[in-house]
Amino acid sequence: MPALHMIVRGTVQGVAFRYSTRERALDLNLEGWVRNRKDGSVEIFVQGDKEQVNLMKSWAQTGPSQAVVEELIASPQKPDQSIQGFVVRTTC
Repeated sequence: MPALHMIVRGTVQGVAFRYSTRERALDLNLEGWVRNRKDGSVEIFVQGDKEQVNLMKSWAQTGPSQAVVEELIASPQKPDQSIQGFVVRTTC
């Protein structure tokens, strides 16, 4: 099961990015989490089917309609077997 860690920068806070990410991840049957970061970016961790993970990455490059994504940094990760479902985490 592939996993991906992403940092999304731009106008991505205050535009429902986290909740839209959660909805999209659930639609794609992915597990993981999303959270705001104090530097104004959004951090995402997803795992699941390779094709679905790639679809999530593509979606995150634009995000919800109110967002303006300026940069997306993605790096492959090892799956985290302790994660179940998809949650919005508190800001770090």
